[in-house]
Amino acid sequence: MKDVVDRNTVIAPQDPYIISGKNGVSELRVCKAGVKGCRNAVIDVKALAEGLMENLNNSGIEEEIISTSECPVKKHQFFTMAIAGCPNCCSQPQIKDFGLSGQAEPVKGEAECIECMKCIDVCEEEGAVQIINGVPVFNMELCVKCGKCAKVCPTESIIIKDQGVRVMAGGMIGRHPQLAYTLKELLKNNEAFSIFQLCAGLFKADKSKKRKLGAVINRLGIGEVIEKIKSALFQKSTIIY
Repeated sequence: MKDVVDRNTVIAPQDPYIISGKNGVSELRVCKAGVKGCRNAVIDVKALAEGLMENLNNSGIEEEIISTSECPVKKHQFFTMAIAGCPNCCSQPQIKDFGLSGQAEPVKGEAECIECMKCIDVCEEEGAVQIINGVPVFNMELCVKCGKCAKVCPTESIIIKDQGVRVMAGGMIGRHPQLAYTLKELLKNNEAFSIFQLCAGLFKADKSKKRKLGAVINRLGIGEVIEKIKSALFQKSTIIY
């Protein structure tokens, strides 16, 4: 019996930053925060990875890949995922089938700003935070939600309003590379898992030869996928337990 996976295509199975699916045709890459810890992380990467892998292993994605591919399954046919603890995205979720990155949204706190300018010094996005008339002001179109400004603020005149994950899907490399679509921001873990389940359903329902999630989303149209996500999250929020 042939191996399900082409062993010549598997990259460093002992790599501590990679978690393989139960059938070996999918993988999750985590950033440093998921292995050693990282001061930049704004989410619990280990807990998120455990939950995402549980959802993957119960999704039927790997079984679908195996049943519709000529064995052994090649590396480019794997379902790929990544989790990053912060917007630096060291694990490259932007080029995976499904990716998550941590976010922390800053807002003005009740404490008085002493105009030490530490927030401006630490911010890597020019103009994302400014001190105007002694008040921190944020440009959320420039802010990447790394939370560093709140971490260095000595008076808590800048605080974190909300923390969660940015959900991305549809990234791919190869012959037709593209960056992942951002589907939703600042979600809780269970909400991100709901979107994963929806994406898994779309992936399994598509029977075309090009079986990358990005190609599936392109065929459906990102607008239709976003509407499906809104509907799924709304239905989940209205369930009475």
